[in-house]
Amino acid sequence: DHALFKGAIDLIKSNKAPNAAEKTAQLSLEYYEHMADWSNYDKTASAYVKKYASKKASALNDIAWVYYLNMNDDARLNKAAKWAYTAINTDNKYTYNLTYAYLLYKQNIYKEAELACDYAIIRAKEEGVNPSSATALKEAIKKSLDKLKAKEAEAAKQ
Repeated sequence: DHALFKGAIDLIKSNKAPNAAEKTAQLSLEYYEHMADWSNYDKTASAYVKKYASKKASALNDIAWVYYLNMNDDARLNKAAKWAYTAINTDNKYTYNLTYAYLLYKQNIYKEAELACDYAIIRAKEEGVNPSSATALKEAIKKSLDKLKAKEAEAAKQ
């Protein structure tokens, strides 16, 4: 409900909380995600990351994951991959490495995705986390690489 969303934004602003601008940006991200308004989500996420989350690994990873799940154009996926990579460099966790690997995979950057996936598996073991998602992704990457090699071999024969 757009009216309810606007009312919530107005309420946050009228309370003059010290972090009101950040809270309204977060609420806007949630609203645009639930409305599947990816153009506004992208604009809001870009501004939010620049102003509030450039060093917040969890927020960067969460936003990057939304991009992975819902967007397909390379420019947006590349931007999300950069955020995921920044999350890794800020706080090197299994889930952040896995998000980065998925974003690379979705862009057909298989070799780098495979390396990111390998590192996610290493981090999972170090963190005591089940690496099943990374293992499954690694298998999908391997199949994609095998198909790519087969196509290249077929093209070389012709």
